[in-house]
Amino acid sequence: GAAPECGVTTARSAWVRLGAGLAVGGLLLWLALREVAWADFAAVLGRARWGWLALSWLAILAAPAVKGWRWWALLPGGTGRPGWLRLTAILAVGQLANVVIPARAGELTRSYLVGRDRPGGMGLVLGTILVEKALDGVALLGIAGGLALTVALPGWFGTAALAFAGSLALIVGLVVALSVARGPLGAWSRRLPPRVGGLVSAGLEGVAALRGRGVLAPAALSTAAVWLLGLACNYSLFLA
Repeated sequence: GAAPECGVTTARSAWVRLGAGLAVGGLLLWLALREVAWADFAAVLGRARWGWLALSWLAILAAPAVKGWRWWALLPGGTGRPGWLRLTAILAVGQLANVVIPARAGELTRSYLVGRDRPGGMGLVLGTILVEKALDGVALLGIAGGLALTVALPGWFGTAALAFAGSLALIVGLVVALSVARGPLGAWSRRLPPRVGGLVSAGLEGVAALRGRGVLAPAALSTAAVWLLGLACNYSLFLA
């Protein structure tokens, strides 16, 4: 009698989680779309070139999938690593949270959803997110440099690019320094209270993700693909 009852309880819990997820997703979607001027949106669609518009939509759909693959490559392997599709879904949830909640809450949402089931998991995920930001910053700086060499840009662009390059240098420098000093910092973290020390140690593991075997190449290639998809999406929308 206990086994069937346990199965019913588990199934009920799964339906409750599904319903709660759909409700939260619906609320976030409503918050994101509540200020859209639908009449203007329909008028723009009526004048659009649908081939280019479809291409831009494909790029929009492909970009999160590629980001999910990059995140999967950055996270350490093993039984605790979620699958690529689950990471892509969590990434989409985090992006939606960034739209409706201030202060970049999406990154904290991602770290909680992935790291809640393992000790120090949130630190590990936040470390990989820091590496993501560094990779995206290097790619964006490369695009800005390419534009500066090929297109006449306004004067303010140089000042903004220098400020961005300075911020990026700090992020990249932090990632490199933490990766290089992972051993001594890991030893120091063991002196901290277990919970805090585990969080710091896992964070250092996440920051040092690019030093893992077979991680750098897919991370770099997927970063380039993400930004190429972004450029393709914007260019297609411009032509549409």
